[in-house]
Amino acid sequence: MADDRWQILVVQHAARIEFTRELEHSHHHGQHSAEQQAETALAMHARVRILRAMADSLFDPAGLAAMLARLERLRPDAARQWGKMTAAQMLAHCQQPLRVALGELPLKRMLIGILFGRLAKKKLLAPAPWKQGMPTAPEFKVMDNRDFAKEKVALQTLVQRFGKGGPAALTKLPHPFFGPLTTEEWQALQWRHLDHHLRQFGV
Repeated sequence: MADDRWQILVVQHAARIEFTRELEHSHHHGQHSAEQQAETALAMHARVRILRAMADSLFDPAGLAAMLARLERLRPDAARQWGKMTAAQMLAHCQQPLRVALGELPLKRMLIGILFGRLAKKKLLAPAPWKQGMPTAPEFKVMDNRDFAKEKVALQTLVQRFGKGGPAALTKLPHPFFGPLTTEEWQALQWRHLDHHLRQFGV
């Protein structure tokens, strides 16, 4: 979480530098109107949004590296903030959605997903953090004991394959619950799912 705050500060600092340059450029050319300064401010905020999106994307090298660094910091004795899974079970659980996204775990569409998948997707893609204790698909539940070191390496490998493979590595099948997804939706759901569970264990 400290790395997340650091990334946000970097993004904001970079945007402020760019904003200052834009203002100096406009002043140098005699552009002093409030309207022009407002346009410059809007451009700055647009850049901030783009930079934030890159930091939260597994398809971006910096975003992928940041997620892998958080995974590396996870320890087998990490205390969960909510839920029942151990850290090792969480690592195994997080592999399943990635395997679905990469086409390695094809699952049939669920009736409940056909009925409510689009609404659920909209909520999960909203900026707000995910709620604790959300329902888990039976295929993604991990009830048995797992080896922490083994599951950690397996998840790191999948995250790397997903990030470096990019859009070309994504399955062409619809998601079993959410239905057809765009490239960005596939990416965002994977990032947010990993982020949710790493926060569950304090990283």
